[in-house]
Amino acid sequence: MKDTNSWAGDAGSLTTGTALAAGHDLTITDTKTGTQKSYSTTTYTSVGALMTAIQDDMGTGSGDVDVQVALVGGNLQIKDAGGDRSLYIESNVTELGTVTSADVSVGGSQVFLSDGGASISETISTNIAALSPGDLGLTNNLQTDTSAQAALTEITDAIKTIAAQRGEIGAGINRLQSATNVINAQVQNLSAAEDGIRAADIAQEVANMTKFNILNQTGISALAQANQMQQGVLSLLR
Repeated sequence: MKDTNSWAGDAGSLTTGTALAAGHDLTITDTKTGTQKSYSTTTYTSVGALMTAIQDDMGTGSGDVDVQVALVGGNLQIKDAGGDRSLYIESNVTELGTVTSADVSVGGSQVFLSDGGASISETISTNIAALSPGDLGLTNNLQTDTSAQAALTEITDAIKTIAAQRGEIGAGINRLQSATNVINAQVQNLSAAEDGIRAADIAQEVANMTKFNILNQTGISALAQANQMQQGVLSLLR
């Protein structure tokens, strides 16, 4: 299932007391923050227990994610309260029915960047909302003056929505291009460093190391002799 801001099962007869067969899982991922939580029906044996766990982990005030969980029409509904379509939900919990989206969007494309550290990789994501005539609110026809005037308003609003979507896509493209430039620079630097290592003249470098070792030892010897001469002068003055 693609990213969406609202998900629901289609069981139609759930209550908080409905038992869940063990051995199944429901996983929620917030694609904007990278937060991911999995819930096993072996641990959460009823719909109510599952709802409480999700709300405690990902509900309002629990962190960066603002997930709302509710029973709607006998179905378990998990909703992104922010409305930014950043949820990705997978479930094989039989009792919940088939995973269906109440507000499907297309996209959720992501690029994962890593600095090689142990922390979670940063992500760049651009979500493309559904842009069908119904999603844009284009419901009126042009058969009467009244409906034509209403349609003009709807068309104006639809143009604004599409312009905003194009702006979001453009911003995503710019971020992706910047990330690509950074990655290309890293590749070039790594290649240059590797070439420098591979192209090293081992014999010359060994000779240089020997020379510098001799110079270092000569300096230490000269310093020791100078210290001895100074001590000799002091002993004569006594």
